[in-house]
Amino acid sequence: MKTLILAAGVGRNLRPLTSTRPKSMIKLCNKTILHHLLDMLKEVGISDVEIVIGHEGRKILDYFRYGQDFGMDINYLNQKEPTNIGDAVMLARDKFADSNYFLLVYSDIFIRKNIIKNTLTSFRSAQKPVAAVCLTSSTSLFGNIYMASDMQITRIVEKPEKSLGNYVLAGAYILPTEFFDILESENRDIEKAYSRLLKDKGLYASIWEEDWVHLGYPWDILTANQIIMNSWKEARIHRSVSMDGHVRIEGPVRIDKNVRIESGTTIKGPCYIGADSYIGNNVLIRQNSSIGEGSVVGFGVEMKNSVLFGQNRIGRLSFVGDSVVGEHTVIGSGVMTVNTTLDGSPIGVNINGKEINSSFEKLGSFIGDRVEIGAGNTLRFGSIVPSGTKIKEHFSIS
Repeated sequence: MKTLILAAGVGRNLRPLTSTRPKSMIKLCNKTILHHLLDMLKEVGISDVEIVIGHEGRKILDYFRYGQDFGMDINYLNQKEPTNIGDAVMLARDKFADSNYFLLVYSDIFIRKNIIKNTLTSFRSAQKPVAAVCLTSSTSLFGNIYMASDMQITRIVEKPEKSLGNYVLAGAYILPTEFFDILESENRDIEKAYSRLLKDKGLYASIWEEDWVHLGYPWDILTANQIIMNSWKEARIHRSVSMDGHVRIEGPVRIDKNVRIESGTTIKGPCYIGADSYIGNNVLIRQNSSIGEGSVVGFGVEMKNSVLFGQNRIGRLSFVGDSVVGEHTVIGSGVMTVNTTLDGSPIGVNINGKEINSSFEKLGSFIGDRVEIGAGNTLRFGSIVPSGTKIKEHFSIS
């Protein structure tokens, strides 16, 4: 079955982490979100893929090329202007003219297990158009659905003002090629086209009961990282890893090749350390930390529940907690990412000028690519540091 992947979105609510990359190129434990998705397709025997690219799309093409190294046939459709999802889907109309059905997948979702396999199974059973659906803790950001006892979707309510506590569309669909005609007749409004489809042809629910996260806000990256790590049962440490003196490792820790770890360091899994990284003396790396390849973590640093994208430098005696740090970012000595309020209340984050309640009681900073933060600075909980920012050293006495 031919597949269309939507990967053109700008990801404004994920900035600064999407300022310099597509959402689907966010890397967790050394694998991008899009790579995870392509692995799922390959597992079920799908190799013919069209990817709609737009914002920073060249990074997708440069990484995956035309699929030769991944055992796939990948082609690209360029959405030059970031208009809407309907326009992105319509770019593929001629590509699927010779098919009865096609698979449509959004690339801003993260699932550890294979939702594609589950959706295909439902399609083979129903022999009707199918949409993957799942339950989430908050449904107000998604298309809410109602379904009958035979699993047929009867109604779609797009982003209700209040959470309806119902199933939501999970970002994977098997649609008839007539859907392109429906979409065009509905002025390329994707929500109206889905509603029209369920009235004209029917749309059946494929229930997904495993972990699922939509990458809508920066803190969703931390949730996706935890989903990956929660599945680990054992430690995997490459034989080239060098540990000098006493290094303590607890739980399912994964360490790639050519990593050097100095004496006095404690690593509590689950956590990940990428290839060619250096971990200094007396470092404490706590659960759910992911350190991207080529990073340097200095003496006495503490990390917990954080993601470093790679090629990072963390200065001595710093604390990085519940934070996400972009590539090639340098954090100086003694920098603190404050990650909790005094009263323990949920932390709000300013997203595009609007205060958004993250619902997290512990949340640090979200720091873009190629940022330089001088020694001695303290970053407020829920702070956003745009890519390319330079923050001077902080001195008590000058």
